[in-house]
Amino acid sequence: MDKAEAALSSEQAKAKPSSSWRTSWLWRWTKRIAFIVMLVLGVPLIAMLCYGPLASPEKCDVIVVPGAALKNGGAELSDALERRMITAVELYHQGYAPYLFVSGGGEGAWSEASAMARWAMERGVPAERIILDEAGLTTRATARNAARMMKARGMTRALAVSQWYHVARVRLALEQEDIDHSGSDCAHPTFLIREPYFTAREIAALYSYLFRLDE
Repeated sequence: MDKAEAALSSEQAKAKPSSSWRTSWLWRWTKRIAFIVMLVLGVPLIAMLCYGPLASPEKCDVIVVPGAALKNGGAELSDALERRMITAVELYHQGYAPYLFVSGGGEGAWSEASAMARWAMERGVPAERIILDEAGLTTRATARNAARMMKARGMTRALAVSQWYHVARVRLALEQEDIDHSGSDCAHPTFLIREPYFTAREIAALYSYLFRLDE
């Protein structure tokens, strides 16, 4: 081996540890970033499951149902809202709470709250057992208005009803208003095409509510 070849071999030998170090450094940071991403996504998902489908409803003073849009000019509840109301009315008839608190605004002839109340009355819930909140334009507003109503009436515990991915945020908002709470997700027979989108959006919304960034 001549001097040139020896020098080249020496340079290559020196380069190998450097390349190996860079690969090791990149792998360590990839694992750290993956762990952080899993943590950021995993914690709210666990909360959604624990406070939604894995939670058992308990007897409360009032069932709180947030609005979720209307269709046909307010003549019908949206599919998501109807599922919430089916569960809420079933829980009412099973004796979980003596009142329904239906919340939601709207710009048409019917507000979400009034359409929800009409739907419930058609299924046997007396009008005097339904409390309307037409100012509940957000989950936060629904929780805040429900808390104000409950404190005025001496109520202390609410049963939140919504989709599995949304119940945790409703309960968090109630918790932040110093309201004790239980929860029930509304089961639906088919997988919603947009459910992954709603779930991802809900993860961001949970963090927003946790740190009160929405206010």
